[in-house]
Amino acid sequence: MDLMDKRTAGLKYDQYQNLIAGYFIHPISIVAYNAMGIVNWHSDGCVIHNHYPHPANITANGTNKYRDHGLKWVELNDNNNCYVIEVHNRHEDLITTIAIFFSQQDAADEHAHLTRIAPSVLTLSKLIQTEYELNNELNDMAHELSERYDELNLVYATDDDIQSRTEADNALNGLIKNCSEYLGVPLSTLIVPQCNVSIHYQKKSLTINNLDVVLDYINDDLIKKSNNSSEPIILNTLEDYANEGLEHTVSGKFISIPILSTGGAARGVLTCYKAETDGDYTNSDKNLLMTMVRKITKIINTNFDTLTGLMSRDAFEFSAEATVLLSKQAQNVSSILYINIDKTQIINDVASHHAGDAVIRQVAAIIKTRLKDVEMIARISGDIFGVLIENCTKEEAAQIANEIRLETSNQSFSWKQHQFNVTISTGICEINEQTVSATSAITAAEVSCDAAKAQGRNAVVIYNDNNSQVVERKSAMHWVNRVQAALREQKFLLFAQPIQVLNGKPEAFHFEILLRMRDEDGSILAPGSFMHAAEIYNMMPDLDEYVIKTAIATLERYWPSIDDKDGSIAINLSGQSIRKSGFLEFILHQVSNSTVPAEAFCFEVTETATLGRLNEARHFIEQIKKIGCKFSLDDFGTGLSSFSYLKQLPVDYLKIDGSFVKSILKDCVNDEMVRAIHRVSQVMNLKTVAEFVEDEEVMDHLRSIGINYGQGYHIGKAIPFEERLKVLTTKLSQGMANTPPN
Repeated sequence: MDLMDKRTAGLKYDQYQNLIAGYFIHPISIVAYNAMGIVNWHSDGCVIHNHYPHPANITANGTNKYRDHGLKWVELNDNNNCYVIEVHNRHEDLITTIAIFFSQQDAADEHAHLTRIAPSVLTLSKLIQTEYELNNELNDMAHELSERYDELNLVYATDDDIQSRTEADNALNGLIKNCSEYLGVPLSTLIVPQCNVSIHYQKKSLTINNLDVVLDYINDDLIKKSNNSSEPIILNTLEDYANEGLEHTVSGKFISIPILSTGGAARGVLTCYKAETDGDYTNSDKNLLMTMVRKITKIINTNFDTLTGLMSRDAFEFSAEATVLLSKQAQNVSSILYINIDKTQIINDVASHHAGDAVIRQVAAIIKTRLKDVEMIARISGDIFGVLIENCTKEEAAQIANEIRLETSNQSFSWKQHQFNVTISTGICEINEQTVSATSAITAAEVSCDAAKAQGRNAVVIYNDNNSQVVERKSAMHWVNRVQAALREQKFLLFAQPIQVLNGKPEAFHFEILLRMRDEDGSILAPGSFMHAAEIYNMMPDLDEYVIKTAIATLERYWPSIDDKDGSIAINLSGQSIRKSGFLEFILHQVSNSTVPAEAFCFEVTETATLGRLNEARHFIEQIKKIGCKFSLDDFGTGLSSFSYLKQLPVDYLKIDGSFVKSILKDCVNDEMVRAIHRVSQVMNLKTVAEFVEDEEVMDHLRSIGINYGQGYHIGKAIPFEERLKVLTTKLSQGMANTPPN
């Protein structure tokens, strides 16, 4: 039954039976035919196709006696008569034919009756036509809904909540197969070069004579086109090729949907191909494939690293967790390699981040080549890779890691005019029945990698609880997690220790800001507990930013009571912060936008933090001094080239290292060292600050030498910064600004 037959079969003739019977005096029967002349309905309630003549035969074998208002009155050869009503749609296509049969003896009465009933018959035709059109629309809607349902099944039958590379590959293969099956095309392809994804599905029932040519066209022309445009491409005609700016053409029709990164850049294409003789691709096809591409994009973004094509960290951790469970059940061993490229920051600084990315891709290629039979290789983050080798002991993993290490160090990496010798550090952790979780195994491998870097880099270290470096790094990792939590939960506190004038004009206030951390039990932890971990894991810029923001915000609240008074607060900066891109701009922005004048801020950096980066440190100090801030060189005297460095750094204060001050009364060498530093400072017009002033006798001795400032427990202990400011504003209100702090 064709579509027209289906639609006329849906007409409800029963509802018209009484109406038609009422129009005519003595009808024998009423028969409804479809457009093909097949009986659809019979007033007697039983349709017998051969019992009633075909509508064409009614007209051909009878005598047309009358035609009006869509009615034909026909005298039949069997002494019967009938009226024929033809109903057409809006396009004048025949919908149905209704024949009303009556006997010869009733013909005169029916004929006399015709003029009166003809307009009503026309209304009947209109009713049937309207019902047909409504059925037509409903059938179209049902058909479209059925198509949408099929499309939804096609797309959503594939789960995109995938957490392993194997599942991702299976899901992508399934989606590409569905494209060909649903659209009825001989070839569907998914190509994402960055992720090493190249999937082709060819329907076995359909042949492609020029398959190699088609695949080359997709890999070359359509991939290149997608890199320059994020819009779908439909190529049905030669004109379409020209409109898309494609120089080459291929026999056949293409539809190509780009795979985009989260930033909107093209990463690959989903393409379907069919022969020239097949029907054109439609917007419906495009919309369906765009929906599929959204699912494909989610799977790729979740499971593939865009730079190297390796597994993502999430997929790696999921696979590692499955391996841990298997090790507990089967009591076999596997190993995790945690590989970190050494000193990529230098490559980024010298040659650009693009050069760093190129090195990451090259090292990834070395790992994949050496471990071509290993599936679980991931880029964990930045310049770090994770490898999970099943059925592999830690000793076997160490041998493999050393082979990769040697292969990497023996290769020369070049970027434009730059040449780099690249090395890697690797930590290894064995997974066995005692392994608690994948997270703990990866963490142990990471700790071992840090220990390898501490040994001088370009090394392999196996996790071992008895290795002192591993133990130290493990402790540091524990603390760094607590530091991160303290930053999130605002458990860091600012303390302030007073700095007192020993020689010179008194100041209303002079404090050094010190950082403390509130422990889980409420106790206050000194920096010695957590600072080393922050330094190892490069978290010092985060802590420095916190101190600067909080110190400025706190001082601003009390500044209306302090304004116009001489004094400053000293804020420590780490070497990591000075070297961090954008940190200088951060300080300049914070100070420039504060209600506290820049002259009230003094920034401190240790002498050792400037070693090896003198030009960078000098530029940093100069820019901060330009807006009015002061600068202090902390722990001065501990470096071997202290005085030669001093000439090149435009600082305002020298803080003499406390190791010289503590024993100044008992050690003549330390005494002379302090005197020498002070003499040089006078020549350079710098002020000196002596740390670790712990009693009155030491303070008097420093004063006699001419040291400008003292700092230590004898002068005042560190207390919460806000409490220190409350004490200061109280003294200022009472006219006691220059009294010694306590």
